[in-house]
Amino acid sequence: MPDAPSDQDEDLEVTLISVLLIPEPRTYRQAQQSPDWPEWRKAMDKELQSLEENDVWEVVPRPANRRVVACKWVFKVKANSSGELERFKARLVAKGFSQTQGEDFDEIFSPVVRYDSLRLLLAILASKGWHPRQLDVTTAFLYGILKEEVYMHLPEGSRKDGMVARLKRCIYGLKQSPREWYFRLVEHLIPYGFAITVFDPCVLVHSTGELFIAVYVDDITLFGESGSLLDSTIALLKSEFKVNDMGPLHWLLGIQIDFNDAGITLSQSSYIDKLLDRFSMQNCNPISTPVDANHRLTKACDEDSRVDANAYQQIIGSLMYLVTATRPDLAYTIAHLSQFNSDPTTAHMAAAKRVIRYLQATKERKLFYPWRSPLQLDGYSDSSYANCLDTRRSFSGYVFKLGDSTISWRCRKQKSVATSTCEAEYMAISNATKHYLWTHRGIKELLKNDIPNALHVDSLSALDLASNPKINDRSKHIDVAYHFIRELVEAGTVTLLHVAGTENIADICTKGLPRPIHEYLCTKIFDAK
Repeated sequence: MPDAPSDQDEDLEVTLISVLLIPEPRTYRQAQQSPDWPEWRKAMDKELQSLEENDVWEVVPRPANRRVVACKWVFKVKANSSGELERFKARLVAKGFSQTQGEDFDEIFSPVVRYDSLRLLLAILASKGWHPRQLDVTTAFLYGILKEEVYMHLPEGSRKDGMVARLKRCIYGLKQSPREWYFRLVEHLIPYGFAITVFDPCVLVHSTGELFIAVYVDDITLFGESGSLLDSTIALLKSEFKVNDMGPLHWLLGIQIDFNDAGITLSQSSYIDKLLDRFSMQNCNPISTPVDANHRLTKACDEDSRVDANAYQQIIGSLMYLVTATRPDLAYTIAHLSQFNSDPTTAHMAAAKRVIRYLQATKERKLFYPWRSPLQLDGYSDSSYANCLDTRRSFSGYVFKLGDSTISWRCRKQKSVATSTCEAEYMAISNATKHYLWTHRGIKELLKNDIPNALHVDSLSALDLASNPKINDRSKHIDVAYHFIRELVEAGTVTLLHVAGTENIADICTKGLPRPIHEYLCTKIFDAK
């Protein structure tokens, strides 16, 4: 657990009080009226000092015929992974929505590291027995050099009549700030042997192949063996930026990461507890499966009773974050339920609350990445057949494992109706192959060599169709977009293998399953072997 920042005021005691008990002001005036105003004032002074140290702006008379961007204070109570109070934080944020394209900004896209990439890095790290380090860049956006001429109002509490700030550097809230910070960071690292990977621009690899860096805005994670290279890289970052060394990685993008003698575990039990509290279901009865295998939902009809769409969407959105990060067992359920976001009924809401009851029973479930697991890429592809009752389309799903570590999964409804189970499986293979190629390319970039790999399918007819250029009445209508798999198989780029349907772990991403099958596949996904 990282300690509180060293520059935190000594009078601010770190206690086990929940941050939910400390109200966060929405405006500067509310902060002034808050009983915690002395702490908010200290946080504001710290932010202003940082802006001054980085020479972010110069105060000039307000120019004529130029839009001036508004700004505001944002107040936040920061907590650590256990929910303990860490510090009061105030951030001056520009109101980027008031910027004018072509005048105040041009390009704004900025990459962030994918969750798939992070899990891939953790799996590689576990296989090598490394322990990652986590860094946090203080006021990261202020290091970005602003290329455009932008004027901003001075912050509340520091305003002067007729005067505005002419920005020299980026500031939080400006549309181009994340982009400029990203390029500022990689430009600093590249001369020292780091290169941006093709498979993910927010993953950098050292020329030795012994150190990887993942960048998610101002959070920097270093994956490498303890030693001179890791230490020198941290010193390199500290020489250019104000960096907090958070020590060993324990908390990343809402994922709790723990290390034990057997390996690494990834979980979101704290998030699930908050989710249960948020929707007043902390005392709900647990259930063993996320969706009833014998009951499939359809779109609302005129006679159906509706529920509040906003409340339903909040539940689905909260659950979707779990699917993205650590819970492949919810992939199909959330993909299925999200189809009804615009017009949910009582049946849809009951199904969504069933998922929360399932989380009550499984909130301690963790992805497990064992130490020193042999590296082999195994993908699993599967499809249901016409199980969307409204469109009669099928669902495709895949799960990828690196050694004994589950690193990727997805469920999505196919874009067209399949006329047979063979066709549905063939389309699923095509979709899984795209991710297979991406993952395989990433592994080769990171490890500098190839490893054994295969994509497993439980449909013999789809395997035959992918391996042989057959044209018949059952396959001649299949879109050419799905036939690229044949070329890859012929070239040896993709190896397709048959797996028994009972052992195909991607089955959990395509349909609701009976309890014994669901629990068996969860064991294979979350646990080693």
